[in-house]
Amino acid sequence: MLFVTEDKQESLTQYADHLDRTTLHWESEDGHQNDLRIAGADKNADEIHVFYRERHHESFRYLGQARVTKTALLANKPSQFEFQIL
Repeated sequence: MLFVTEDKQESLTQYADHLDRTTLHWESEDGHQNDLRIAGADKNADEIHVFYRERHHESFRYLGQARVTKTALLANKPSQFEFQIL
């Protein structure tokens, strides 16, 4: 499950996450702990479900299951993923 906040609190890392209709553009956390698992989700039959909110402190809304469509695994900054909401 991904819990995504587009407009984050100023004190938090400002990842460049945004929703464009049914496409979610998302940056992973700095530590990269789940990058490979997310990138291989289709191959490993892992389901990804997206909960999204535009602004911090708002309620999350469930967008649905998502499929990874693009991946840029990066070592020195957050990896970048694109998901298609199904």
